[in-house]
Amino acid sequence: MRKVVSCIGIVLLLLSCGGDSLLPKGGGRPYEVLLVDDRDSLVYHALDADAEGLPQSEPSFDISIVDRSHYNQAVKQARSIVIVNVDSVLFSRTRIRYEKNLYARPQLVVYVGTPSVTALKCDMPALSPRLRMLLTRFEMNVEITRLKRKHNIEAEKLIRKMFGASMWVPAEMTASKRGSNFLWISDNASSGMRNLCIYRLGAADTRGFIRLRDSVMQINIKGESDAMFMKTVLGSCSVYPPVQKTDNGFLVRGLWEMKGDAMGGPFVCRIIQKDGGVLVAEAFVYAPEMKKRNRIRQLEASLYTLTTK
Repeated sequence: MRKVVSCIGIVLLLLSCGGDSLLPKGGGRPYEVLLVDDRDSLVYHALDADAEGLPQSEPSFDISIVDRSHYNQAVKQARSIVIVNVDSVLFSRTRIRYEKNLYARPQLVVYVGTPSVTALKCDMPALSPRLRMLLTRFEMNVEITRLKRKHNIEAEKLIRKMFGASMWVPAEMTASKRGSNFLWISDNASSGMRNLCIYRLGAADTRGFIRLRDSVMQINIKGESDAMFMKTVLGSCSVYPPVQKTDNGFLVRGLWEMKGDAMGGPFVCRIIQKDGGVLVAEAFVYAPEMKKRNRIRQLEASLYTLTTK
């Protein structure tokens, strides 16, 4: 299992509802970015990097490009905008700043300021992770805000009863199956099926978690026979620091497959220390021949609403 030093620090800050409530709705789909005045495709390549934890290559963002002369009111309502500004008078080094809800709501406008194209080329490798983190965190918070407005109350009552925890579950995920210290919630879609699992383990660390996960999934997520069951794809997992410092746990991204069958896809686990053991909230997607980035990220946002207080 690879260990990743840094990860997206998801901050569960819901967007405010002040004077920006009169703004028009931000346009575009989740993880779409309008890129303004890029130079030598340097910022484009940062945004086009492969999204983590997927079985097939997908970009981190879907990018539309305009030059500054076409950056007008018609496109300023895009939900995510990145503006590149090359100016040796204003900037002594490349830096990133951002504003929220400037022309629309929800919206994130990120400014990449640099003294020269040479400086931008030199600095972007180091700044790229932060740029992607800002945009991804924004999309996660937009989804969390959506969940706050509409979620599956009955599923959440069951989570509270079984695990003493709270988590917002997408309203369309209504099917569930219970096991011993295990709950599986699904939308049972005929294509692009999305799933959440919550389960309790006695203990787990970064080295032993996958073995414990597989033992739980072998019992609870089966195929057409007992010889078919979910397991982790060997060598597919990356470990990240906890979402919140109070978690005293970690985050895992990886790939799953069904032993004895041609099924598989991405999964994300949030692991939290609780009552002398660990509580695991996991999202996984089964979407053959379909793009998976947005599906798994939407469910990942649900994981970040998990609280044990």
